[in-house]
Parts: sequence; C-alpha cells; structure tokens
Amino acid sequence: FWVLVDSITDAHNTEVDDVAKIKKVDNDTPLTHVPMIMSHDAGSGYLPLMKEHLVKSIIKWTKTQNVDLSKQAECGARAFDARLFYFKGVTIWKHGPIPVPYRF
Repeated sequence: FWVLVDSITDAHNTEVDDVAKIKKVDNDTPLTHVPMIMSHDAGSGYLPLMKEHLVKSIIKWTKTQNVDLSKQAECGARAFDARLFYFKGVTIWKHGPIPVPYRF
C-alpha cells in the first residue's frame, strides 16, 4: 500500500509535488513504522454544544474534535486516540475528568 509522507521538500530544499511525497510501504513493514494521521481525543467530537457559560467553557477546553469518528476517518485519520470509561455498566468516551455522553 501507499502512504503520504511528511516531507514536502527534497534534498535541495525545493518544494516537491504531491506525487513525490507518496511512498510505497512494503507488506512486511511493521504497523508501528507506518506514518499515519492520528485523531487526538477522538471521542470529544461527540461532546454536545451547550449554552450555559460554565459548561460551554469546559466543553470548549475539552473538545479537540468537532466531528464524529466516521468524519475523522474521511478526513484521513487512520488511528484514533480512544479514551474510554466504564461507568454503571456502560462504556463511554472520556477526556480528562469530563465524560462524553456517547456510548461506545
């Protein structure tokens, strides 16, 4: 398969086009050595928008994503930082002390 690598310049510090930034990854390459986009605190995209000032401030501080997992994947994320919390028999997302009211 192919991955897009970080470098956008060549050895002469000249910009290269997108085709030159794509690198083939061999099938025997360990997954831990494959560069990929990761979504930080992926579940925070499920945090609701609130109108109360204090709650709104907490949500603004906590919410690092503004879309759900499928949209994050559509944007290129291939790894998801899933912070889960098991509470009263239900697994939900969590970011720090803030529970995300969305069942996993």
